[in-house]
Amino acid sequence: MKRLAYQLLLLSPLWVACRPEATLPTSFTNQQAVIELVVCSRGCEQYVLRTETGSEAIRMYVANMPDSLKVRAIPAAYADNRLPVIFSGTRTNELRQVNTAGPADVPEPAYKAYILQLTAVRRR
Repeated sequence: MKRLAYQLLLLSPLWVACRPEATLPTSFTNQQAVIELVVCSRGCEQYVLRTETGSEAIRMYVANMPDSLKVRAIPAAYADNRLPVIFSGTRTNELRQVNTAGPADVPEPAYKAYILQLTAVRRR
């Protein structure tokens, strides 16, 4: 009996790893989110859209950010470089590397995010 309990204990991490991930939506319509400005080096900005889906936060790299929302710094009225928006768009299955500025102003990999093609976006 102890041996069976020991084997189950050893196999439990494998069982957790094999569970299917929650499916992420591929289409969004009038969804609330925030645009995060990620500075990757001097003169390099990346825009990441963060949305809450269920209990998870999803970050997506915005491929076609409109010029009207591109700024070098999000206004101070919006805390932590986050601009609240309402958007519609389609998430691709491709991942894009998001970088942050390193100590010598050289971009360093931070995380990968799905690419999002916006069809509409406006400030909240």
